[in-house]
Amino acid sequence: MVADSSSPITQTAVSGSGGAGPLRLLVVDGPDRGAHLDLAPGVYRIGKGADVQLVLSDPLVSREHLLVHVSAHGVHVRDLGSKNGSFLGGTRLTEATIAPGTIVQIGSSKLRLAWCTRHPRRARRRRRGSASCTAGRSRCGRCSRSSRRSPRRARTC
Repeated sequence: MVADSSSPITQTAVSGSGGAGPLRLLVVDGPDRGAHLDLAPGVYRIGKGADVQLVLSDPLVSREHLLVHVSAHGVHVRDLGSKNGSFLGGTRLTEATIAPGTIVQIGSSKLRLAWCTRHPRRARRRRRGSASCTAGRSRCGRCSRSSRRSPRRARTC
């Protein structure tokens, strides 16, 4: 569906298959950059109110700004009548079905739907801050604790 950028639309993003596993909504731009919300099937509210699942500090975001509904049929977003609106691809939206990789803008914050890529960390030989890095003059680069050896031969954690 094609519409001009001044009229609210109902839009369906191109659905993509590919990833498997849980989804995550990432804040990729704005005051809360780096914040995220792991999505399981259910309904989530996004805004700056205390009773929402993803709280944003963006002054242009309403208390309850965006509703995200995750189901077996996909991820559906709906603007909750916010003053500043929600945008998909620069076009104001009322509701849309989105796919991973899609960016939705609310206020000055941009939210991207992505596959959650949690990988178990590799086992480390020594824990950070272990007894091998307790006293001395040089600093260990990984844990900021002193190493017993000289800076040239400092052991890492």
